[in-house]
Amino acid sequence: TTGNEGDVYRTDDVDIEVCSEGGHNIGWVQPEEWLAYTINVTQAANYDFNLRCATEQSGVLRIELDGQDISGSVNISATGGWQNWTTVSTKNIALTAGQKVMRVFIVSGEFNLNNLNITEHNPSSASDHKVVGYLPSWSGDTNNIQYDKLTHI
Repeated sequence: TTGNEGDVYRTDDVDIEVCSEGGHNIGWVQPEEWLAYTINVTQAANYDFNLRCATEQSGVLRIELDGQDISGSVNISATGGWQNWTTVSTKNIALTAGQKVMRVFIVSGEFNLNNLNITEHNPSSASDHKVVGYLPSWSGDTNNIQYDKLTHI
């Protein structure tokens, strides 16, 4: 769209507003719009892409690198509000080293984007495992039960 709907931060055609998580977020995205960033991949590896999104409806985006779709459809579920944030991830994406142009392409829906965090994929991290139950733990001699999350390893 023409102009900055949020009328903050800068005056070009990227819609920006004040974010409830601090700073600013991209807002008012529409299908067929995109955001482009130059990134430098310092090491060839598999990476996770974690996006902070908020919306009152669902949406779909994809991540492209040098014009190639690297994520497939990334679904964004309704979060209950334009400032109710959740992290949406696409994991284990192979990247080669070097400077690249990354594009976040809006396929459908309307949503806000706060940030995109790219981290090296770590299959042994707890975030890659689903909670499958709870295990009681006892402390001291009193056997007070405290329920701690147990993850599937």
